[in-house]
Amino acid sequence: MGFRNLQALNLAMLAKQGWRLISNPNSLVAQIFKARYYSHDDVFHAKLGSSPSYTWRSIFNGLEVVKRGTRWRVGSGEKILIWEDKWLPTPTTYKVISSPKSFNDYPRVSALIDRDTRRWKGDVVRSLFLPFEERTILNIPLCHSLPEDQIIWVGNRKGEFSVRSAYYIVGVLDTLERGVDICDVCPACGMEPETNCHVFVKCEMAKRVWSCWLDCPILLLNVNRNIVDIAMEILESGSSSDLEIFVGATWAIWYNRNRIVYESSSQIRDHIWGFAKKYIFEFKSASTACAQSLSWSEGKWLAPPPGVFKINADGASSDGEKDSSVGAVIRDSAGNIVAACCKYLQGQYLVEEVEALAMECGLLLAKEQKLSQIILESDALTAVNSVLAAGNSGCLGHIY
Repeated sequence: MGFRNLQALNLAMLAKQGWRLISNPNSLVAQIFKARYYSHDDVFHAKLGSSPSYTWRSIFNGLEVVKRGTRWRVGSGEKILIWEDKWLPTPTTYKVISSPKSFNDYPRVSALIDRDTRRWKGDVVRSLFLPFEERTILNIPLCHSLPEDQIIWVGNRKGEFSVRSAYYIVGVLDTLERGVDICDVCPACGMEPETNCHVFVKCEMAKRVWSCWLDCPILLLNVNRNIVDIAMEILESGSSSDLEIFVGATWAIWYNRNRIVYESSSQIRDHIWGFAKKYIFEFKSASTACAQSLSWSEGKWLAPPPGVFKINADGASSDGEKDSSVGAVIRDSAGNIVAACCKYLQGQYLVEEVEALAMECGLLLAKEQKLSQIILESDALTAVNSVLAAGNSGCLGHIY
């Protein structure tokens, strides 16, 4: 089965029981545990309690895995706290990292959604979040019906819990607990204790590398701050490309540090900087090459049976900074156009997301026309299969 750590496997199996309490809150077992251990809260905020049963103690140990492997899927936003909960599609934290700001509304995600237009309140989002998080939020698809918020599993694309993915998360937690070996003295300069700030910023080797970044949006050579704070300042003063350069160069500095420790060899600053730039370029090139390419269908449009109407829906996404758009057309059995619509979306969506929203657009158009006998047609096989599977899990389950 591929499981080599029995303790981790046992914890993953216990996490499965915790997941059942979340996914089936109305079951008898879930109601008993809620009445006993978290009557005024949810399972995520449950306490071990005094004199807990052996069963609850075991499940409680697996809840940390569940917490690590889940996040909220935004429906109406009424259950989700903006600053505390995990609701952004941004691994690995899934949380907002912008500094909390007060505004004239209750700090739940529902305050960011316009219930009349079924869209994000763009002006509010832009005023509260850093530019990169603003784009992330505006790119989260909203269902027209604004259903109830739902906890989803992030261990796989389907959003469904599996012991194998939970086993992997246990391994990640175990790695974090063990930590990374840190030397007493910096192996690059041998002058000061090795801390994150020293390794990546204050060490003479790191300073020489950063001096190659001629258009850096901030002063890096004389800072004395945490590496996360530096990244936040780069986001505020620069662009996402600047953050990519910073992360790439930081990784190259750490890679060179490991070469010194484990291979007793080091590179000069130009090689380290060039390695970082090459790594970023190759990563972007590989990401572009792996993106799905859409091809036009060579088939001929087939008319629906008499009395039935066919909806053809499609979506468009741009590799640039343009917002996505969707469109739909409804035709009768003679091929006559009954209704059509198109609209711009509020953000830049992935292909699967925009195709799902396009089908939703077509169905809403048919509903407006009061058409009951319909056929929905799309050229997106992944989206069609998701609809036919009739599942409501995953990031797009509320739309399907």
